Amino acid sequence: MDSAQVSMLAHSGIFKLILRYCAPSIFATLIEAAYNIVDRIFVGRFCGEESVAAITVCFAPAMVFLAISMLIGQGSATLLSITLGRKDYAKAEKILGQTFCMFLAFGITTGVFGVIFVEELLSLFGASEKMLPLASAYYSVILGGIVFEKISYGINNLIRAEGRPTYAFITISTGCVLNIFLDYIALAKLNLGIEGAAWATVISQMISSCLVLGFYATKSGIVALKIPNFRIFPSLAAKVFALGSPHFIVQILSALSTTLFIYQARSYGEDSAVAIVGICMTVVMIIFLPMIGMSMGIQPIIGFNWGAKNYSRALKTWLASLSITICAGFAGLVAVQIFPDEIFTLFLGHNSPIEAEGANAIRIMTSLIPVLAINIITSGYFQSTGRPKVAIILTVLRQVGALVPLMLILPPLFGLDGVWMCFPLSDAVACLYCATMSFAELRAMKKRGISVFQ
Repeated sequence: MDSAQVSMLAHSGIFKLILRYCAPSIFATLIEAAYNIVDRIFVGRFCGEESVAAITVCFAPAMVFLAISMLIGQGSATLLSITLGRKDYAKAEKILGQTFCMFLAFGITTGVFGVIFVEELLSLFGASEKMLPLASAYYSVILGGIVFEKISYGINNLIRAEGRPTYAFITISTGCVLNIFLDYIALAKLNLGIEGAAWATVISQMISSCLVLGFYATKSGIVALKIPNFRIFPSLAAKVFALGSPHFIVQILSALSTTLFIYQARSYGEDSAVAIVGICMTVVMIIFLPMIGMSMGIQPIIGFNWGAKNYSRALKTWLASLSITICAGFAGLVAVQIFPDEIFTLFLGHNSPIEAEGANAIRIMTSLIPVLAINIITSGYFQSTGRPKVAIILTVLRQVGALVPLMLILPPLFGLDGVWMCFPLSDAVACLYCATMSFAELRAMKKRGISVFQ
């Protein structure tokens, strides 16, 4: 890492540093959120309610594959940041080569077997017989090009960890913007239906992956990609999996809870409720993804300073980003609570028979959205400082200890409202643990003489 970047990470003002590193990742997630909402609008308006439901049942298996991507990508990025903080560049190059190797192997294997067993996969995750033809047509195309998604998303984490957040933003935003344009061409102009939406996604991810590969092909990075390092190093792989495990567990448990969510929604509202699930999850994602962007953006700052034993700056970064994200969560909450009908009708229009229930679901599911800021940022802090166990416990508590029992108890008592209530209530339960660990961390730092005022 060059002296300018070292000096910036070690000495620049915290809020200035957060702005520099987090703005690109937050903008990238906002663009990705825009892609998701526009994608669902196109599918809803041009393909109908059944197609929205079909795409929704693809969420859960996609989250399983994303979990593995995050295990590799976030784990590698965290290890790379800590390694660069210690100025061990030879080890950093091994991490880069290993990450490329892992993503290629995973992407190709998933694509081949996923396409072969796509119907069995979707049935397992909640697709009804009525949904299965549309869902299979869509997801077969997505799985066929999944290797591009793994490269564009996964390696992007390493570019950001090297201190190049702007380029990381360019790679992901280019794909997202292109996807919106291709959705318009495929659905509005060519009437290619739900498969057209899938092809738009794959093509845009392919372009993004080319930009990522171009970064290393032109030797623009601090760390060079060398052929001898294109393999698995057992000791490094173990550290990557340990550091990436919180993100992996988050996504795996999210996939399981989403599957249960779909099953319960179908049980209490039939297939039409699955379309509501898809729209509500997209709306929540619009608020949720910028929080993830903040967490991703502060990771190099916290990881570098923790590795350099500058614990006070790591602590300051955590608390500053936490305050910013909580405020953003409240802003999102206010907007959604005031305009739920207008938001829902963006997807299916004013004539949809499920409009009233959809608006009601949006209100309930976003009622405690600021709590997510505390959970996400604090979990990211512990993960970035090489302590993934706290983040793992937080995730297990939310997704298993709270959400699953709530999913089984509340719907029989309150019907569909009970289904919608489960997510905010489980976030509240997890936040209690998160707050406890936060105060414990601050007390431990104080005993060591480390303060945010240093």
